[in-house]
Amino acid sequence: MIRRHHSVPLPIISCQPPSLQKAAGGFLPLSLADNQLRYIQEVTSGSIALDSDVAASLSGKVSQLEEILLQLQLDLLKEQQDKAALQQQVLNLHQDNLRLQEESHSAAEQIRRFAAWMQRRGSLP
Repeated sequence: MIRRHHSVPLPIISCQPPSLQKAAGGFLPLSLADNQLRYIQEVTSGSIALDSDVAASLSGKVSQLEEILLQLQLDLLKEQQDKAALQQQVLNLHQDNLRLQEESHSAAEQIRRFAAWMQRRGSLP
């Protein structure tokens, strides 16, 4: 349960990215994280008092989100490494393909020369 020292309204946290809040001179887009950060700053500055259960819950959720963020960062790093390895494999396969095409053309040319030489000798019909 939330208790208030002052009549400070709680910020409205929207799940619609990006939310818009009225600022001087127009609208300023603020993300959900910005709204949550402001709320946490208000809570920690003492403008809003929370039950210890709610504070512990928020702290636990922050820790959980930090763990998820760390895991996502690790997953992204692994995906980037896998992508780099696959790009290197594609480059190696492309180089092998070019080499094999050159070898194929060279072998075909050698066969044509050999067949012409055999014809000149009269060995082939």
